[in-house]
Amino acid sequence: PLPSGLTIVAAERIQNKDLWQDYAHQRFHILQSRAHKCTPLDKVSGKALMTTETIEGRHDAERKANEVYLFHGTSPEAAENICSKGFKIAKAGSGAGTMYGKGMYFAECSSKADEYAQEATSGCCCVLLCRVVLGEVLNLTTGGETVHDMIDLAMQRGTYNSVLGNREASVGTYREFVVYKEAQAYPEYMITYKRNVAAAPEAFSNSAV
Repeated sequence: PLPSGLTIVAAERIQNKDLWQDYAHQRFHILQSRAHKCTPLDKVSGKALMTTETIEGRHDAERKANEVYLFHGTSPEAAENICSKGFKIAKAGSGAGTMYGKGMYFAECSSKADEYAQEATSGCCCVLLCRVVLGEVLNLTTGGETVHDMIDLAMQRGTYNSVLGNREASVGTYREFVVYKEAQAYPEYMITYKRNVAAAPEAFSNSAV
């Protein structure tokens, strides 16, 4: 059943110098490769990012490069590995599909990230709140193998730096954001939580009381 809510057990800020340096270098590279600032997300898809307020006022955020905060759902064990060693493209699709190719998938809604979160034996789940530098964003309303070659070519040529899988526009579900270089995302917060599952209603008896 779908959870009725999520209860936070712990929230930890990650400080990993090596991962941060790799991320900062990639962010700088994207900025340097663009003569002008990247197209803002609200211009790409006609809608601003739901997590925009989270990064509002953060002077160290590079909006010219479409640097944003996004959620990534995974298992607690995998979250620990990501915070220690970073994201690994080789593991793409191991916990979910690859509708937009082999990349790292992120969501603006915690409820979407929760769909990918795997529950530990303790009953706890985990999502990462990540800094992600999207750069120039390719907006797609369809996914699947038919678009994989086109995405690969767009990334190889440097025309785009990420994909917006706009399933909200096509089928009314969630938007997903995909990057294809490991250093384009930095796991800044690890959030451990439990799902609140409402009790099933008691069945009514037809027998007379």
